Order: sequence, then structure tokens, then C-alpha cells
Amino acid sequence: MLQRIVEIAEEGRSLFLSRGFLSVKHEKEEIGKVPLEDIAILMISARSGFISKPLLEELARRGAVTVLCDQQYKPVFLGLPEAYTEEAATRVKAQLNASLPLKKNLWKRIVQEKLRNQASVLELMGRTEMSQKLRILSDSVQSGDKGNKEAWGARIYWRALFGNEFKREKRAAGINSFLNYGYAIIRSACARAVSCAGLLPMFSLMHQNQRDYFALADDLMEPFRPLVDLRIKELMSSPNNHTELTPEVKRTISSLIWLDVKSQKGITPLINAIQDSALSLVEAFTTKTVALFFPDLFYSLKNQYVSEQI
Repeated sequence: MLQRIVEIAEEGRSLFLSRGFLSVKHEKEEIGKVPLEDIAILMISARSGFISKPLLEELARRGAVTVLCDQQYKPVFLGLPEAYTEEAATRVKAQLNASLPLKKNLWKRIVQEKLRNQASVLELMGRTEMSQKLRILSDSVQSGDKGNKEAWGARIYWRALFGNEFKREKRAAGINSFLNYGYAIIRSACARAVSCAGLLPMFSLMHQNQRDYFALADDLMEPFRPLVDLRIKELMSSPNNHTELTPEVKRTISSLIWLDVKSQKGITPLINAIQDSALSLVEAFTTKTVALFFPDLFYSLKNQYVSEQI
């Protein structure tokens, strides 16, 4: 069965474990139930509420991630399942012993893939000239992204996608809050994938914020961000003129996690492809090679955009 993202957005809800179900109550009255086996991510964006310890334990045991978000939908807490694998110690040792040159080359691979995916977004939007500039930048990325081509690309990308006046600011409203919501979902999926792959999420390739327990997930998620950007652009360009994060808009954004993408194993939902990328990172650490794999994010969207242009 396809797992779901369950969001608790209404204030004052209480969440309990009830015979294999997530039970949602309001003022002692049960108002909804979700089978725990259906839940991949539990996201709590409401500012007030209650969640029981037995429920948190059972969600973790089943491999689900629990996320607490602030008002801008930025994750401030991620509850991850323990990695149940006999090879966990070997994988962690390989991760911790990874050389600086290897980590720099893995970061190069991540930045190149992010720039290529940003280029694909602009290409789908008909911004061919700007798309080509990003592809040229991608080819020029050096080990460790010396020269900061990622930042160069960002200046081109955001203006081409949302206009010259747009600035990417995590605490801002409007488009930025939409982006934050989508990134929170991708980050949660990456944190889950890294943990289930038996890696330690606090030890990163590049993100060095000492207060960030999920720095490795932040590294891994970078190439997946442009898929969120494209979905937000679609929402902003739709006839409905979406300006608020309504439940409908949230469902549209969160459905990205089930989008079909093309991986080494064939066509698979994005959430599975993210897990494959985390496992390829394990291979990179253990073989000491840049064996990091990312899927074709736009495989199922290319025909759609071609049809619309025709």
C-alpha cells in the first residue's frame, strides 16, 4: 500500500495510539483515524496540540518520520526511526572515515545535479537561454564547489523562475512559505532515507551548522529542491491564483513525494528514489568512489509539458 504524508494543521488536536491506528481527538472526541502502516511522514504544523509517547514509539518502530514545523513550515524537529541493519556499524565507520577529497567530490556531484535540475525546470518553463547558462555552470563545478557555482546559479535561476524582484528568504511569506512547505517534505524524506540507510545524519559532506542534526539530509536533498520549485511555479501560474497554503494546496505540494521518477531500478515513486540515493551514498563511502546516484526527476513531466506546448 502506498504510504501517506499526514499533516496535523488544526489547533488543539490530540494524537494517540489506538490498536494500530493514529487516533486524532478534539476535546476527548475522536474525529479521525489513520492506519499506522499507511503513514510515511507525520507532519505537525499546528502551534498547539498533544502527541502521546506510545504513538511516537510505534511510528518510529514502523519506520515513519515525525516532523514538527514552525509558522514558516521550516522543520524544527525530526523524529527518525532507528536504522535496523546488521551492517550499520560498518556503514557508519565508512562514513566517518571518508576522506576530505571524497566528500568534496561528492559535494561537487550534488551541486552539478542541482544545477542540471534547475536547468531542466527553466527548460520546461521555456527559458531556454537561462537553462543553457545553468548547464554550462554545472559543467564548470569544481571539487567542493570551489568558486561557489551553486550561488552563481541561484542568482540566474530565481530571477528566471519567479521574476527579478523575487528573493529566496526562509522567513518570508508568499512564494517563500510555499517553498518552505515543499522543502520540509523533501527534507523529511531525505532524513528518513539517510537514517534507514544506516548513516549518521549529523555528519555532513558540506553543511557545517553545528546545531543542525540533519546536515547530511540537507546535503542529499539539494538536487531534489528544483522539483518543489517547479510545483510552486505551477501553482502560482494557475488560473486559481493561489496565495495561501490551503489544505488543497498542501495536498498538491505533498503529492510530489509519490511522483513517478526514473531511477536505476526503473520507474518508481520519488520517496523510493530518495532512498536509493541514500543507499548509493553508502556505496560511495564504502567503496571510496563518487558512486552517488540521483534519479531523473522530470521523467513523467516532460511529455506533459511537450503536450501543453503543442
